[in-house]
Amino acid sequence: MDQQQQATGHHEAAAYHHTEAMQLHQSASMHYAIGKDYAHAALQALTAHGHAVMALARANAAVLLRGGEGDGAHDQPGMALLPPCCATHHDAAAYHHKRAAKQNTLAASQQHGGDITRAQHAAALARHHACSALQLSNRAAVLHAQAGAQISSEPA
Repeated sequence: MDQQQQATGHHEAAAYHHTEAMQLHQSASMHYAIGKDYAHAALQALTAHGHAVMALARANAAVLLRGGEGDGAHDQPGMALLPPCCATHHDAAAYHHKRAAKQNTLAASQQHGGDITRAQHAAALARHHACSALQLSNRAAVLHAQAGAQISSEPA
C-alpha cells in the first residue's frame, strides 16, 4: 500500500470517528434537553471526546504521510462560539463533528484522486471543525461538573 492509499485510509477513519462523535453528542444533547439521565449523557460526551481525539490523530497521520509537519491540532483546540447550556454545547459539537466528517471524507476522495492540494484544504477544514467540537465538548463537561458541584454543595 502506497502513502497515498494510507493517507486516504486515515481520512476515512477520521470521518468515521467524527460521525461516531456526532451521534454521541446528539444523544447527550437530548438527555440534557429533556432534563434526565445526566450521568449517561456525561458518559456519551466522554466517549465522543475520545472519538474526536482519535479523528484528529488519524487526520494528522495523513498529513505526516504526505510529508507535512502535522499541526498539533489535537493539543491546541481552535476557537468556537460557546452557547449557554450543555444541550446547546452538545448540539454545536455534533454539528462540528458532522462537518469534520464531511471534510475528511472529501479529503479521502481527493487524496485518492490525486488532488493533493484540495485534499490538504479539506483536511485543514476538518481539523478546524474537530478542534471546535473538542472545545465545545470540553465546555459542556465543565458546565456539567459545575452543576454537579453546585448540587452536591446545596444543603439537603
